[in-house]
Amino acid sequence: MIKLKRILIEGLERIDVPVGQIPVDVAFTLSETDPWEYMLKSADKTLYTRKKGEKQWRPMKDVAADFNLAKQRISDMDKFKTGSSVKDKTSLPDKDKTKELAADYKIQTNIALKLRDMISKNPEKYFSKFKTIVDDNELGASAYFKKQQTVFEAQLANIKNKDNEDIALNTKLIKNIMNDTYKSIKNNSQIKKSIQLTDPTYKSNSSYERYRTLTVQIWWQYFNN
Repeated sequence: MIKLKRILIEGLERIDVPVGQIPVDVAFTLSETDPWEYMLKSADKTLYTRKKGEKQWRPMKDVAADFNLAKQRISDMDKFKTGSSVKDKTSLPDKDKTKELAADYKIQTNIALKLRDMISKNPEKYFSKFKTIVDDNELGASAYFKKQQTVFEAQLANIKNKDNEDIALNTKLIKNIMNDTYKSIKNNSQIKKSIQLTDPTYKSNSSYERYRTLTVQIWWQYFNN
């Protein structure tokens, strides 16, 4: 059975692949935890992809944000999981993997909620010593936040499933908003942003509602009150 990395090397728009070497007109996935499924359509010899549970197929080359991850996964695959379980419902991770993913997600949500408490809900609890009537100590406050950020980043580094699509995106969002918050504190500017963290363990087969999420708003304006 030919590896799909050959498809990626040769291009995805039109490929002449002998029938029977890879699944044709059949949905397949790369693993039980892969949130995507794929199909090589014989009509135009194009590789399509879609989120499990979705009805609409999209050319894989057009899904830019997810293409590189899928390309990396596909290049390592020799076998493809096909069948009604792939086409009709969303696969669930095994119990051990689910526990690991849940633990990783818990680390991420704890950090996000702690950030919200520090920056938005109770900033005086953490930054009151840096606020004065005449001149706020932005450098001191940003240095204090940087220490907390280092602690959070160490916790993120302990995550086991770093390559999981949802976990990886959650980590990226957390790091980005921490960097933006640090700059805002240091430069004495306001910031109002929100991040949405995706639970990688939640997939509803009955309703096709794939994700359960946590949205956290970060609003820094403490020195401007």
